[in-house]
Amino acid sequence: MTLDKFRYIDISKFRRCLYIDLNKYLVFCKRDIAIALFTTGIAINIFASIHVMYFWMIEAYCSFVTMPLFIMSVLLSRSSRTPIFIRTDFLLPTLLSLIVQYYQSFVNAQNIVPFIISTASLCMFYCMFRIDKEIAEKSLTKICKVFAGFLIISILFFFLHFIGVNLPNMSAERGNYSYTNFFFFLLDDRELWNILIPRFNSVFLEPGHMGTTIIMLLATQIGKWRKWYNVVLFVALLMSFSLAAYCLGVMLLFLRLWMLRRKIVLKILGLLSFLGIIVCGSFVYNDGDNMLNNLIVMRLEVSDTGDDFKGNNRVSEDFEKEFESFLGSSDVLFGREMDYEGWGNSGYRVYIYDYGMAGFALFLVFYFFAFRTGRDIRAITTAFVLAMTNFWIRGYPMLFAFLYPYFIISQMNQKNDTLKEQNNDATKEY
Repeated sequence: MTLDKFRYIDISKFRRCLYIDLNKYLVFCKRDIAIALFTTGIAINIFASIHVMYFWMIEAYCSFVTMPLFIMSVLLSRSSRTPIFIRTDFLLPTLLSLIVQYYQSFVNAQNIVPFIISTASLCMFYCMFRIDKEIAEKSLTKICKVFAGFLIISILFFFLHFIGVNLPNMSAERGNYSYTNFFFFLLDDRELWNILIPRFNSVFLEPGHMGTTIIMLLATQIGKWRKWYNVVLFVALLMSFSLAAYCLGVMLLFLRLWMLRRKIVLKILGLLSFLGIIVCGSFVYNDGDNMLNNLIVMRLEVSDTGDDFKGNNRVSEDFEKEFESFLGSSDVLFGREMDYEGWGNSGYRVYIYDYGMAGFALFLVFYFFAFRTGRDIRAITTAFVLAMTNFWIRGYPMLFAFLYPYFIISQMNQKNDTLKEQNNDATKEY
């Protein structure tokens, strides 16, 4: 009887399980491929422009590397039933981006190569300003997810190293930087002599580079901060202990409340109270001998001269004197060649010294016409405030890792999103 039962087993279910429709995996829509090519090109330009370790070899010629991706994306979009490059307000911002880059190349160029690179980047800016707004936001969300996934691995290996796990490594150098390269994170050799646990910078040159990039990405994710990938970005931001990133982060918290048009008085008071508790806790914990107090709070103290913060050390004293003499010279219009001694200067003074007030005015005009294509004045204002604050700190107004998030922020329409939420809530109550 048992053998008979086995003899008549119905294997039709197994046949259905074994049948796999490969068309689902091997047939792709032209539109989807165009979006994937665009997203890949944008991601490479973002992380190469901020000197992420994996892109050191191509960062100087990144425009040439990604140009074929953008060209293929445009061609596929045109042959698709639903194109993705549909905006009509792209011409002026695209031309202005080229003018600013040509000007910067003209001021400092030793040969024709910077002009060629700037021309190649025209494909990137064309796609950036012509892509459908919703697709651009979704593409950046995908980039945030992939970046957060990598950060999970990077943070894991970072902690494994400091609990004594012997990880494979090698020496690495980049300019004046020297690292121990653990492949998933870099350890700045200078940090080993300063503090017990170095600041986390993943595969970026500095913790500040990583922290500022994360802030700009988070600014594009307003309304979605509870998603897992944004939580990971917040954790990495906290581990950077970057004063610049922390200050930008606090500013972003207030701008977020303003953009979302919510009742913000009590929330602002609660936020200030929370920040006050953290600051007070940094004074008390271990008698003030902790990373938060040493790297953040103490640098917010007023300097001995009483005219600035201790943490506002973006330039050396020698360069500060050089900059003051520069402001009183005829070079202030078009800039002066960097022939002074010294290294490690950054911020708005370095850019103005390099490119003059003409360069400063040019990128402001570019910002104006790029951001004004948005529809929500609060989003446009938020993008401009973040851009100018970051320019004051770092002095790189055309750095793509910052510029692309600025543009996406300016195109966000939180007013409509807020109204939709209110209407949905009212419908549910009804």
